[in-house]
Amino acid sequence: MAKRTLSQPAFVSLLYAALQRDMPGASITTEHLHGQRYRFVVIWDRFNGVGHSERQKRVWRIVERVVPKEDIWDVGMILTIAGDELASYSAEDLPRQRKRAG
Repeated sequence: MAKRTLSQPAFVSLLYAALQRDMPGASITTEHLHGQRYRFVVIWDRFNGVGHSERQKRVWRIVERVVPKEDIWDVGMILTIAGDELASYSAEDLPRQRKRAG
């Protein structure tokens, strides 16, 4: 039997590209949650020393700029992790299904 593949909504690629463009050097992963909902993880050294709320403001400004309004609710979550915090996360804390959008 042929393997069935999930086609990604366009907003996933749009947001992935915008995050890469606006946060050079960041590691960005996506995880399909269910239906059309996706979670994004952004690990970026330039988040070092930046508070959680400021990180979230920055990524959500990008979301609001590039993701069509009808798709914004399908951005289930964006985890923002500073490079210097990464050592405190275990493999179980981060999404298991890692894939690049594109």
